[in-house]
Amino acid sequence: MKFIKHKLGRRIVAYMILASAVFSVFAAAFQLLTIYENGLDRVRDEFSEVEGSFQAGLESALWEFNFSHVDVLVDGIYAQHDVIAVTLVAETGQRFERGAIGSGEVLVEEFPLSFERSAGDVAPVGILRVTASLENVYDELWSQVMVLLLTNFVKTLIASLIMFWIFDRMVSRHLLSITGRLQEKGGFDAEKKIVLDRPKVYNDELDLIVDVINTSRATEQSANAETLLLRNRLETVLNTATSGIIALNANAEVVMVNPTARHLLGGVSRDVPFAWPESIQFLDVESMTPLDASADPIRRALTGHNLRAETHLLSRVNSDEVGRYVRVQSGKLEHARDDISTVLVVDDVSVGERNRQVVERKSRLDALGQLTGGIAHDFNNLLASMLYAVDLARRQEDKERQGELLDIASASIGRGRELTSRLLAFAKKQPGLATSRSIGPMFEEFEKLVGPMIEQNLSITFVVDAPDLQVYCDHAQLETALMNLVLNSRDAILRSGVGHSIKVHARSVSLPQPVLLPTGNLTEPLEVTEAAASAYRYTEISVTDNGPGMDEETRARAADPFFTTKETNSGTGLGLSIVYGFVRQADGDLRIYSEEGVGTTINLVLPRGTEAGPREDPMPLDVPMAGTGQTVMLVEDEADLLNVMVEVIKDLGFLVVSAPSGNVAIDMIDAGQNFDVLLTDVVMPGKIGGFELARMVRARHPEKPVIYMSGYTGFTSQEMGEVQAMLLQKPTPPVELSAALNAALAPVPKPPLL
Repeated sequence: MKFIKHKLGRRIVAYMILASAVFSVFAAAFQLLTIYENGLDRVRDEFSEVEGSFQAGLESALWEFNFSHVDVLVDGIYAQHDVIAVTLVAETGQRFERGAIGSGEVLVEEFPLSFERSAGDVAPVGILRVTASLENVYDELWSQVMVLLLTNFVKTLIASLIMFWIFDRMVSRHLLSITGRLQEKGGFDAEKKIVLDRPKVYNDELDLIVDVINTSRATEQSANAETLLLRNRLETVLNTATSGIIALNANAEVVMVNPTARHLLGGVSRDVPFAWPESIQFLDVESMTPLDASADPIRRALTGHNLRAETHLLSRVNSDEVGRYVRVQSGKLEHARDDISTVLVVDDVSVGERNRQVVERKSRLDALGQLTGGIAHDFNNLLASMLYAVDLARRQEDKERQGELLDIASASIGRGRELTSRLLAFAKKQPGLATSRSIGPMFEEFEKLVGPMIEQNLSITFVVDAPDLQVYCDHAQLETALMNLVLNSRDAILRSGVGHSIKVHARSVSLPQPVLLPTGNLTEPLEVTEAAASAYRYTEISVTDNGPGMDEETRARAADPFFTTKETNSGTGLGLSIVYGFVRQADGDLRIYSEEGVGTTINLVLPRGTEAGPREDPMPLDVPMAGTGQTVMLVEDEADLLNVMVEVIKDLGFLVVSAPSGNVAIDMIDAGQNFDVLLTDVVMPGKIGGFELARMVRARHPEKPVIYMSGYTGFTSQEMGEVQAMLLQKPTPPVELSAALNAALAPVPKPPLL
């Protein structure tokens, strides 16, 4: 009976006994009900016996006054098994009684007695009352209750034990065997499969369980081996990576770090997790003091900012070691399953950064040399003013006039001090790290700085679309880049004798979709957040001149190091290359648009900043205004740009007919091509450019609206000619393009009738 010890078996027996008891109660109740009904039927049969065997004899005896025979018959009735009392009352008053009625449950039956005479009438002779007891019925009922319950319980118990023994032999012992294999010391070996101790394979549930366990364990061991292999590979990659990789939890504790990162953190050897070393801090390049919390990359990364290749100075406090320039990137884990909140990737870029600073200083010195030449002219004029004013004041006897001359000399000294201050400020600026700065004040300072370098016959203008526009970059490098671009424009105009104006323009742009550059190269969007629901905004600073422009070869090599179109001793060929390197390092882009004989526009697309200092977070995208099926005639000579713009305009809800040149467009219109608005490039090959095409279209269809588009933004109203229209700067985001098309197609209100 060892199988009784099995917990599962005991539970099975208990449940079977309980179930059997319930069913036994119902079965016994049914059987007892049957016994009870049989007992009642027996009593009723006795009443029937009285009626059939005794009633007629009693009626005759009473009619004949044979009372002795009545007594015999009454005794016969009383002798019935369940009859306990008999009462007979004759019509003549005689009473015959046997037995007595007790306290138990009884059944009473009355029989009226009468005698039929020869004349046919019936004469009553008495009333017979018979009382039968149910005690015998109940005695038999209770005697069967215990027998039935005990019999059913014993049968159930025996059946349960037999079933338990069968279950133990067929199920329980095999389950125990499987459990023992799974609990083997050292783990279950998948190569030693579980085999049940049975004569054959029945393909039942037990065999299915064994198959599933064998398969799952083999799969698990294979997965564990693969996981271990991947873990070892990942650990090898992390240990050999030249980048420092640091995982932080929400409390800014380091929970994972590779050897390179430990080295950058001062050789820390503590086990993870550990707090960020207090001696390792990010410093401000100019003041060499720890960064504020709002600028510290660690705190910003933990608060959800995604750092995008930001360069910072990392140093150990109270140490003679030279600080390291590091490039920091971060990623925020939104739904991490473990304690990792943020992952940092840190690269030591000290050598490259210091080399870049050397090149940047060289470029700044080159610009400073040219700046000095322009300032020297103004400074000599100031010295001459002071010399003449002092000389005249010395010889002047009129005190009032003498004071006026000395005021002139004093004012010249003040202007000279401002010139030298700006020159020193430009020379002393060191390459730093990215911060935010307002474009307006920066343009004002830059205009004062670069103004003396621009000849009198040239004009330079500065335009900012929005007064609150901010740019996030290294501002010393931005100033140097703008200086290089402005000087390049000036030199190109002076060297060729073509052109007379330079324009520096700043605007906000948002580039959530791939755009075609004016050079015809397809580029991916700079930065787009998940599902394109929001995107980073950028500040575009363009330097435009109406000089000679570049030919195709020059435009293709403009950003190559050491490439220059100047005379051998006039330039290094590093200016535009340095500008390109700065823009890409700032997580931006450089775009060149130039047409020979028209001019050049160079766009610096840089991250947009905030008044607080960090880069602006992604902003929700504007929803373009959809068209209503109007037809746009698109004229563009760049094939790739034409194909992409056709798809963009269709997505905006317009129909499109396209032409690769002005000549083709005019031929299509003359052939009867219908359209609602003309969208044309300005500079195109052939005799018909954008302005000439617009004039010819208006001559044929005066009511048709026109929109120009160009990467070059230096066109004047005089150059537009007869058809003055909106000029979109390439690349134009879909939101702006849609707004321009809908504005051009909007009905013009008619003047009121007088």
